[in-house]
Amino acid sequence: MNKRYHLTECVVNHQPDFSLYLDLLAVIANAFPDLWGYAGIDLIETAEQILVLEINPRLTTSFAGIEAALAVNVAGMVLQLLQASRTSNRFATKL
Repeated sequence: MNKRYHLTECVVNHQPDFSLYLDLLAVIANAFPDLWGYAGIDLIETAEQILVLEINPRLTTSFAGIEAALAVNVAGMVLQLLQASRTSNRFATKL
């Protein structure tokens, strides 16, 4: 084999076991402590490992299909995070 990546499978709207990604997400969160809100993380998964291809700290094309596919309003969730952050910061400054 020529060691090039090639597409062998494409699964849309798959409900994977997200626990497989929790350690990776913790590493990303520690590496980028200012990453906040919606971020697209592109992965390459093989049978042996999960590799991060890139991290997009902004809305990406996936945003358009998430609400339709999963009934999740990502923009609303980010606004809720912002409101919670503001409330938390106001509380912290009063202490």
